[in-house]
Amino acid sequence: MSKFSRFLDLPAELRYNVYYHALLPETLHVSLTGTEDARYTESFDLTTGKITKSPLRSPRNIVDRDSRKISFEHIFESQNKLMIEPFSISRFSVNRQIYGELQHLFYQKSTWYFNNLDSLVYGLIFLPSRVRMKIRHLAFSLKPIESPGHCFPRLKSGERDHRWAFSSISRLLESNLRLHTLSIQYSKLGRFMEAVTDRELCRLSEGQKAACAVTEFVWPGVVTSLLYGNAEMTEDLVESARTICGASSVEWRSCGQDRYCTPLAELVICRRLESSVG
Repeated sequence: MSKFSRFLDLPAELRYNVYYHALLPETLHVSLTGTEDARYTESFDLTTGKITKSPLRSPRNIVDRDSRKISFEHIFESQNKLMIEPFSISRFSVNRQIYGELQHLFYQKSTWYFNNLDSLVYGLIFLPSRVRMKIRHLAFSLKPIESPGHCFPRLKSGERDHRWAFSSISRLLESNLRLHTLSIQYSKLGRFMEAVTDRELCRLSEGQKAACAVTEFVWPGVVTSLLYGNAEMTEDLVESARTICGASSVEWRSCGQDRYCTPLAELVICRRLESSVG
């Protein structure tokens, strides 16, 4: 304990600055690995976003146990190289106070990034509710799906299975998390939009499609942002987002370049919480 005493004597604000800038990555890439428990089926409700885990009817001959776990990776650039480092908060458990303070920041400050919607859905369903409710910053990528036979995550509406849509994923997030920010990274959707939206939307421009997608993930109290690199869709994207959410709720800004020198821009949508009249 003595080797930590001087550090713990520092004011909490200084300790938290050290944690945040020296120990805790700003963004962590999240993945779900392992084999699902074959004795149960997991789903979430189409209309409410409620997550359920139901036993199969005949589990007697099934012996597979759930070996899944959530893994975190910190991906960053160093000396013109892309570095990938595994991250686990448990390595700081040598000191109870430091571990507790760092764990608090882990949920309050770090962004949990999922590479696609599949990993987002399966990861959130797997996580215990007590963990999901602590996450404050979430990010995921919208990517095109080129395989016609792609298997989407299951969701339930009453007794029937249905293909999910952006609105159902939004309900899953809104019902099961208490987010402050939601960041979406966008690449050209192509056939992906045809698979998860109404056929009429397929005739829209790429900017209009992106606006329809991102505005599904807007609800009061959450700052939703869309990071993209296709400058040609900016006008339609901004105009459509302002039409849907209101001009005062939408902000556009330039974000420099990515590692491939592609100009980046960000659309930010913030719908304020309505103040209660007492």
